[in-house]
Amino acid sequence: MRTRALVWIPFLIVSFSLAGPSVASAQTGIITGAVAARAGGQPIAGAVVTVEGTNLSAVTSAVGRFQIDRAPASTVVLNV
Repeated sequence: MRTRALVWIPFLIVSFSLAGPSVASAQTGIITGAVAARAGGQPIAGAVVTVEGTNLSAVTSAVGRFQIDRAPASTVVLNV
């Protein structure tokens, strides 16, 4: 049986901006942010950030930054 460990990343900084009008009036946006360690605040490279309930995800860069395009233009839950 496989188990998954839940890792808490306390410093997930996210900004959200709406994209311009798109086909069928569906509103989407871009989510950008950074993931850092609880202790020391060091950036975490290679963390997978997902938008709950969708197949959207991104992997953080060497400096902990990520960007998710075509995100729903609503309140979303991010998982790291």
